[in-house]
Amino acid sequence: MDNLPDLKPANLNEVLILDGTIPEYDIDSPSVQNVPATKVERDDVYFPYSAEIVYSVSYRKHGDTQGIQGLVNVSVSQYPNSEWAKYSFKSDRMSPIPVSKSRDARNISKQGNTILTALIYGEPHYYWVSGNMLVSLTFGGSEPESLLSAYLKRHPSSL
Repeated sequence: MDNLPDLKPANLNEVLILDGTIPEYDIDSPSVQNVPATKVERDDVYFPYSAEIVYSVSYRKHGDTQGIQGLVNVSVSQYPNSEWAKYSFKSDRMSPIPVSKSRDARNISKQGNTILTALIYGEPHYYWVSGNMLVSLTFGGSEPESLLSAYLKRHPSSL
């Protein structure tokens, strides 16, 4: 992995939507985390993973002070190139079963973009690759079109 370009952190406001353009949601705990390159063992086989920068934020529907019904978690992972983003999309480093291989996973079209959706523990999850970024949205309850639409506009799918 020595021949990969260095990851340069992007501006948090360029990756995540933090400017109040989605007025029905409060923004909570935006963060950036550097994750080093590693090898993950599954069934006695080691899988390589490049370094990544993970940008994350939670949104809470105005007035929802408890529970998860109005909660949306967004994660955008930046990789050295688009091939690593696609690789990570197909083989999640943290999960023994990648979401893309889940029985419930299916490709859908949203606003002219192909994205992957899956119900995990009853919550709708959406995933897509956008250049060298992997975007993930998890909704606690029904899917708010405004957030999904805003992130697809900022990070159009390249699936």
